[in-house]
Amino acid sequence: MPLSFISGYMAGTRVAGKQVAAASAAASIQGTPEAKFMAIEDRLDKMVIIVEAMWDLLQEAGVPADRLEAKIAEVDATRRLRNESRPCAKCNAAIPSGLQRCQWCGHLDGEADPLAAV
Repeated sequence: MPLSFISGYMAGTRVAGKQVAAASAAASIQGTPEAKFMAIEDRLDKMVIIVEAMWDLLQEAGVPADRLEAKIAEVDATRRLRNESRPCAKCNAAIPSGLQRCQWCGHLDGEADPLAAV
């Protein structure tokens, strides 16, 4: 339930932000860079509101700031590890960590190119 509420809020289907979200969506249909920027800015503003509300609730529940800071650092480190990649030896596309085969050309990391001699 909480994640669906947040998703709904971000999509503009919750609270008084409906009109702003509708105007933003209409502007993004036009596809201009300015309209896209406004839509991104609107989503960022909503994320800030969500984070502030969540932090207020955590403080009311007695969660200390140092515990939140430690959790932020932990999540950040985990994401950085997940987002690490290496270049494919054959096509130079990024291969995400944890994968052995290139998603673009199918090259198996560490195997010799059988067509290199052709």
